[in-house]
Amino acid sequence: MQDDGEEAQQELEQVRSLRTLISGPNSKDLAVFSVILAVGWLANFSLSSEFGLYEDDYLVTASLFNMSWRALWHYYLPWCFTTAPQARPLGYALNGLLAYFTGKQGLELGYMLGCITHSLNGFLIYCILRKRLGSAAGIVGACTFVLFPADLAKQILMHRAFVHLSVTCTLSGIILYQRGTLISKLGSYLMAGFSLLIWEGPFLAFLVAPLLVAKKPVKFWREFLGHILIFAGILGCTLLVRITLGEDRAARLITGVSDSIPKMAMATIVGPVTVLSTFVSRPLETVLHADMVSKTVTVLAFALLLLIFRSVRGAVDLPSRSRSPSFWPQDWLPPAFPMY
Repeated sequence: MQDDGEEAQQELEQVRSLRTLISGPNSKDLAVFSVILAVGWLANFSLSSEFGLYEDDYLVTASLFNMSWRALWHYYLPWCFTTAPQARPLGYALNGLLAYFTGKQGLELGYMLGCITHSLNGFLIYCILRKRLGSAAGIVGACTFVLFPADLAKQILMHRAFVHLSVTCTLSGIILYQRGTLISKLGSYLMAGFSLLIWEGPFLAFLVAPLLVAKKPVKFWREFLGHILIFAGILGCTLLVRITLGEDRAARLITGVSDSIPKMAMATIVGPVTVLSTFVSRPLETVLHADMVSKTVTVLAFALLLLIFRSVRGAVDLPSRSRSPSFWPQDWLPPAFPMY
């Protein structure tokens, strides 16, 4: 009986997902996206009119601003897919297209597009967490992503393609995986796999996709094991192809595996500690070093965001004030880790 109830619930969720896909975003989703976009713009792109070019944008992006359509179509795009620079053909192609269509209009348009793409990823995180943990957790997760203080390179133009769109592919893959059908799961591996052709960094997040689906413990572990095997197979095939194509970094990873393993192990400690520390240090640095005008703008922006958030309060199922927050592990751990 419990299995029938679980299957019925999954079918209901699939019907709801299909209706959402057909009908498109509703007013509630648009309101939430507007909040995420406002947070992302105020925190990261509100001074975009003063931005210039940074780091690799001089070589990888700015050189494509004045390229003709003929050169783009007949030379640059074929070059991306025939030579596969850094084994990221789709990343270079998307970066070229974005540079061509926005570069001639000025830098500010390019930065605005980066803001929208980055905020879209925040909204996808909201959708993922809303389905698993509720809308309140989704809002917090989305805002944490767009504000993420450990990443100070969100604005770089080349990151629109290589980072933001790669993250989009991975998050879209997780959303497809959450739908639960065989076709959607197959599509999730394909969608997440595109990130390996853009920039491989975000693909690792796809490993936790089964944790974001409600399953009974026995079913979860069986599915999670299969997911790990498929995930490892995709990575192995990608690494093999890169070595075959002569990609030097992939070759160095194999030849220098004895040096890489200690660094990887250390990164699992240093990385989280560094990231968590920035959630405290970066706001303090901002307050201590900002002038009075900046502090005033910050206060006004925060007040504006509170008004926006209150206006869309009905769009999310925020916990009732009369309800006490739960700190029991069984209330927030995935069902794959039952507390008996």
